[in-house]
Amino acid sequence: MKEPHPLADIPPRGRPPSAAWGSVFRRWLENMAIRLKLLLGLSLVGLLPLIALSSMEIARHGGQNPSGISLPSLFLSLELVLALLCVGGLAQLLIRPLLELQQYAESLLAGKQAPIDLERGDEIGRLARSFARLLAERQRAEDSLRESEERFRIIFEQASVGIAQVARDGRFALVNPKLCAILGYTAEELRELTWDRITFPEDLATSLVQKRLLEEPGAPARTWEKRYVRKDGAVVWANLSSVAMRNPAGGIECFISVFQDITENKRAEEERVRLYQQAQEAIRARDVFLAVASHELKTPLTSLQLSLQQGLRGLRHQELVSIHGGKALAQLNLAETQSRRLGALINELLDVSRLATRGPELHLERVDLEDLARRVVAQDEARAARSGSKLVLETRGPAVGRWDASRLEQVLLNLLSNAIKFGEGKPIEVKVDCDEERAKLEVSDQGIGISPEALTRIFERFERAVPERHYGGLGLGLWIARQIVLAHGGTLWVESAVGKGSTFHLQLPRAGPPV
Repeated sequence: MKEPHPLADIPPRGRPPSAAWGSVFRRWLENMAIRLKLLLGLSLVGLLPLIALSSMEIARHGGQNPSGISLPSLFLSLELVLALLCVGGLAQLLIRPLLELQQYAESLLAGKQAPIDLERGDEIGRLARSFARLLAERQRAEDSLRESEERFRIIFEQASVGIAQVARDGRFALVNPKLCAILGYTAEELRELTWDRITFPEDLATSLVQKRLLEEPGAPARTWEKRYVRKDGAVVWANLSSVAMRNPAGGIECFISVFQDITENKRAEEERVRLYQQAQEAIRARDVFLAVASHELKTPLTSLQLSLQQGLRGLRHQELVSIHGGKALAQLNLAETQSRRLGALINELLDVSRLATRGPELHLERVDLEDLARRVVAQDEARAARSGSKLVLETRGPAVGRWDASRLEQVLLNLLSNAIKFGEGKPIEVKVDCDEERAKLEVSDQGIGISPEALTRIFERFERAVPERHYGGLGLGLWIARQIVLAHGGTLWVESAVGKGSTFHLQLPRAGPPV
C-alpha cells in the first residue's frame, strides 16, 4: 500500500488534522531532511535523481487524483525542485575550491608542482599562499635540522676523542670510532657492555661517587681521571668528562661522556718522576761525597797551616837577615798563602753541601754594615795591592740591621775576590748606604767585564764568566753569596759590560729576614 502524499489531504481551515495525516507529514519531513543533508556532498549530477523523484511524485499524485492536489501543493513541489537546484549549485560552488585546496596541499606534501594559482585574489588564493609559506618554513627547518645532524655525525665520527651516549643502566647506547680504538672493542661489543665492567677495579669506587654526584638535581658536568681495561687486557688512562642529559621534567634520559686518552701523558709523567728521583738521589750522593771529601781534605790542611804559622812566627822573631833565611821566609809566606787559598776552596765545598741540603744557618744579631765593610776592606788591602789594585771605601754613616755578621763578611769577601781577580790592577770601589728600610752595598771594578750571555748564569753553581784556564776557582763563590743574601730576604745582582768592568749590587732589609 502506497503512502499518501502529506499535502493531498490537508484538513479544511478550522478543522484539526487527523493523527494519520500528522504521522505521514512527519515522515515526509524526515525524508526531506535526510535528502538535504546529503546535498552538500553531491555534485549537480547527483541531484538529478532527487529532482526526477520529486517530479515523478507530483505526476503520480496528479494521475491518481488530479483534483486531490491543490495548487499550493504543486507550487511547494516546484519550489522544492528549484531549492534543490540552488542548493546543489551552492554546494558545488563551495566544494570545488575546497577540493582544489585539498589537491594543492596533497601536491605540496608529495613534493609535486602546485596545481593552484597562488596569485588568485580570493580567499582560496590567500589560504593557498599561507599554506605555501608554512610549508616553506617547515622545509627550511627540516633542511637546517638535516645540516645540523650531518655536522654532528661528522664531528661524532671524526672526533679525536672518544664520545659515548651511556644509558641509565650503564650500557653504551652509542659510541664513536675513536672510543672503539681507545678501548679495543667494536661498537657492537661495547653496546653489550656496561661502563663498570671495563673500569679498572681500583677506580670503580671513585667512578660510582662521580656518578652519584652527576645524578643530583642541577648537577654540572664533571671531569676526572680514571683507568679502563682494554679488550686485550692493557690498562688505558682517560680524562673523562660526563654530563647528565635530562628531559623537561628533570628526569635523567642518559649520560654523554667524552674520553681523552692520556695514557702516554701518564707514562711520560711517571718517567719524569722516576728521572727526578734519580737526579735527587745523585745530588744527595754528590753532596755526601763533597762533605766527606771536604772534611778529609781539611783535616791534614789544618795541621799544615798550624805548622806553617808556627814556623813563620819563629822566623820573624829571630829576624834572620841571611840570604837563606830570607828565601826561607818568602817560601813559607807563599806556602801559607796557598794553604789559605786551599782552605777557602774547601770551605766553599762545605758550603755547597750544606746550602744544597738545608740552606745557610743564620745567627742574627745587630750588625753595622759600614763597620763590617771597613774591616773586610782593611783585611783584603794587601791581597788587592799584590794584584795592583787599590780598594776605595765610600760610606755615608752607619747602616745598622739585624743580620748574620760572619755570613755577610763571607759575601763581601767573595765579591772583593772577584773584583780583585778580574779588575786588571785598576781601583776597586766599595760603597755603603742605607735608607729607612734597606741597607745597600756596591762593589765596582774597572776590569774585563762580563758578557751578556754569561750574566744569566754566573750565579749558578760551578759557573764561571770566563774560561777556567785563564782564571782559577770552582765557580761557587757567587752562588754561595746569593744563597746567603736570599736567606736574609735580600737581593744580589750585577750590571756589567765587556771591557768596562762590573758592579755588584747588594740590598738587605734592615729588619732582618722575613719570619
